Amino acid sequence: MTSKKLSKEQFYKELAEAKKDPQFRKDIRAFIKASTSVYKLKDYGMENL
Repeated sequence: MTSKKLSKEQFYKELAEAKKDPQFRKDIRAFIKASTSVYKLKDYGMENL
């Protein structure tokens, strides 16, 4: 899998599109919470992995 670096303009264009999605803010908050603190897998429905 190759990742492509976005230009600053492209990043902000994609971000503006994503912000139109009502689920966006909720998903970002959940991601930040999961990635910055200690959490239990069962909190995210992943206890059976």
